[in-house]
Amino acid sequence: MSNAVLSRLDSWLDRGILPFRPTYVRRFYPDGGRLGPLARSGGTSHPRQRLWKPERWIASCVPATNPSPVPNEGISFLAFRVPLSWPQALRLRGERILGPRHFAAYGPDFPVLTKLLDPGEPIVFHFHVRDEDVWQDPARFGYRFGKDEAYYFLDAPKGPIPYTHVGLYPGVTLRALRQAIQQGRERALELSPVVHQRVGEGLFVPAGVPHRPGTALTLEIQQPSDVYTLLEPTAGGTPCHRNRFTLALRAWSRP
Repeated sequence: MSNAVLSRLDSWLDRGILPFRPTYVRRFYPDGGRLGPLARSGGTSHPRQRLWKPERWIASCVPATNPSPVPNEGISFLAFRVPLSWPQALRLRGERILGPRHFAAYGPDFPVLTKLLDPGEPIVFHFHVRDEDVWQDPARFGYRFGKDEAYYFLDAPKGPIPYTHVGLYPGVTLRALRQAIQQGRERALELSPVVHQRVGEGLFVPAGVPHRPGTALTLEIQQPSDVYTLLEPTAGGTPCHRNRFTLALRAWSRP
């Protein structure tokens, strides 16, 4: 890395702020047109891939998990003339950015991932693995952590379905969930209670809890991971790649 880039980085750190370029990430659900780069619902469609860009990731060291992988997708870059990624900046000045204690614990890695979610339709019913699952089989998941996440609903038009299915009703077994999924999305959602997405409020969703986020514009703070398990066979009208929902049901050990 050149001395000029290091000098630029140090200069911004002296000011106490780092500027990032926008990082938009493809997903299998349509955008709501509230983030850009196109201000209309579904405007970020990739027709060949049947993907959209409904998420903006902020200060991300996490590569996105998508079909048809794109190099560095999900990785944040600083707004410098010479490309400098957030992971590179942490390798260069991680102790100064994170502080000695956090740098000793995490190394040149940022321990959270912040997102803006702009769903044009509810996100597929899914859940995330827990830390202990990842630690037992790290090669399978490819990340250091599971995925606890928290949502905060922003003051913007809420979209057509502003409520989140989260958790399962008492007494729902894995067998009942499996049967409901095989019968269709609506039957599976009947097993999950609803939380309305009220502006200025939010909720915490631990890893392992099934949920289907609604269409409110959402600030999400989560563990630095992009591992997920789908509980629906289709998303955005398209069959989910590799039928990941069936693989996940075999892996999910909770009743």
